[in-house]
Amino acid sequence: MLRYRKPSPQRLLAEATLPLLYVLMMMAGDVLLPLPTISPVVGVIGLLIMAFYVRPTMMIFWSIVYSITIALTLLHPSLSLLLNNGIHPSHPFIPYVRVVTFIVSAALADGLCIFLNRLRVMFLEEREIINRFPLPVVISDANGKIQYVNQLAVSLLDFDSQTPAARSYFDLFSPVEKRGTTIAEYLRRVELENTTDPISLEFRGKPLFGHTQKMSVGSPKLLLTILTDSEKIGLPMKIVA
Repeated sequence: MLRYRKPSPQRLLAEATLPLLYVLMMMAGDVLLPLPTISPVVGVIGLLIMAFYVRPTMMIFWSIVYSITIALTLLHPSLSLLLNNGIHPSHPFIPYVRVVTFIVSAALADGLCIFLNRLRVMFLEEREIINRFPLPVVISDANGKIQYVNQLAVSLLDFDSQTPAARSYFDLFSPVEKRGTTIAEYLRRVELENTTDPISLEFRGKPLFGHTQKMSVGSPKLLLTILTDSEKIGLPMKIVA
């Protein structure tokens, strides 16, 4: 189970101040620009941007604040005339339609934020499970670029971190004379099917077996490889220098 991590003070400050500054700039734009009220459109754009960066609790809070602000802007007689530069709506129901449209858009932005947060949690939980696995694990994309390795694989492969940059699966695990065969077998496993047969690999002249499993069906396509000394998973892996 992924442990709860308290947000950093910098993130808490950003979540409290940046949306407030945005809504103040939005209101100032309505006052200064010689246009009808633009805050509903600008507000929706702001909420959609926030959905990618703000935690769900703060997202819902700011959605409510923004919705109340837009409702006052459009429905309060004095504020409406001030922020709308004295321009009256062509129909008395238009402000109500705009308020309802904004509230629906805010709710959709909240849903997007919650969905993205769940994806992040699933991603972190998946990585935590991989890190606890008692054998070296390598995750690579359809082109063979290594995306992530667990701590045991860091030791085995002599990497500096668990997110190696621009390291090739084939350069690491396949000598030049066998690279074509390795690439063809790798692509077959990425594109077509899971198999219980390990892929034959080699690291610094040492034979290895890669037990593979597709991690995603759509895009991006990722392949998980468990590295062992044996054709069967279960024997401890000796870390080599």
